[in-house]
Amino acid sequence: MPAPENAYSIAYAIDEALKAKKNNEEKIVVFNMSGHGFADLSAYQRVFFESQKQSQYV
Repeated sequence: MPAPENAYSIAYAIDEALKAKKNNEEKIVVFNMSGHGFADLSAYQRVFFESQKQSQYV
């Protein structure tokens, strides 16, 4: 699981790859992921469960 800061670079790399695929371009996408989100698991859990409580669809 990536740390929140790394999630942005992963999302951007995926977006760039999908854009290249859509435009039929051959592209090499490189990104750096340093660190992990293990220390943030309790924070993820709190945010996820709070959002589930507030959602009208759950």
